[in-house]
Amino acid sequence: MSEFIEKAPPDIIVAFDEAYYDYVERDDYPNTLKFIEEGKNVIIFRTFSKLYGLAGFRVGYCLAKKDFIEAIKRVSPPFAVNRFAQVAAAAALKDHRHQKKSKQINESGKKFLYENFEKMSIPYILSETNFVTIDLETDALEICEELKKRGVIVRSLAMYGKPSFFRVTVGTPKQNQKFIEAFQEILSNQGRNA
Repeated sequence: MSEFIEKAPPDIIVAFDEAYYDYVERDDYPNTLKFIEEGKNVIIFRTFSKLYGLAGFRVGYCLAKKDFIEAIKRVSPPFAVNRFAQVAAAAALKDHRHQKKSKQINESGKKFLYENFEKMSIPYILSETNFVTIDLETDALEICEELKKRGVIVRSLAMYGKPSFFRVTVGTPKQNQKFIEAFQEILSNQGRNA
C-alpha cells in the first residue's frame, strides 16, 4: 500500500473505504492513518453502521489532512447528520463494553459458520468483516430466494458478476443457527450433501 501511495500522482486523491475497519484482526492490515500524518492525498471513510450498530442513523466520518477537511466542510450541507445520530455516535464511541461484545459475537459467529461450511464442504472466504462469502459453485440465486422464504436474508453477489456466490451477515448465535439449519434443509431438498 505504501508503494502505491508513493506512486500516486500528486493530483490524485486516494480514498480508503474502511467501513469494516473495527472488525479487522489481521496484523498486516495497512495503517492508513500514517498516510494522513505524512501529508499524503488520502481520505479515510469509516462508519458507525457496523460494529457500533447504528446503521439506521446513517452516520460516519472521514479522516484526512487539514486542507481536505476544510474543503469538505465548505461543500457539506449544514445539517448533514441529525442531532439524534450525533448523540448516538458520541455515546457509541464511549461504549467500549458494547464494542468488545460486538467483536466477540462476530468472531465466534464467523468461527461457527466456518466450521459448518467445512462440514458441508462449502467453499468460503475467510473474512475480516461481519459477513462470510461462500461459493456454491452453481447459481446461488435460487438458494438465496429459498432462504428468504424461510426468513433468512442473504446477499447474492450476482450483481458483481459472481452468480455462484452469496454472503451471509454474522448474526447472533440463534440467527446463525437458523441460517445453517435453513441452508442445510435447502441443500438437502436439492439432493446436495448438507
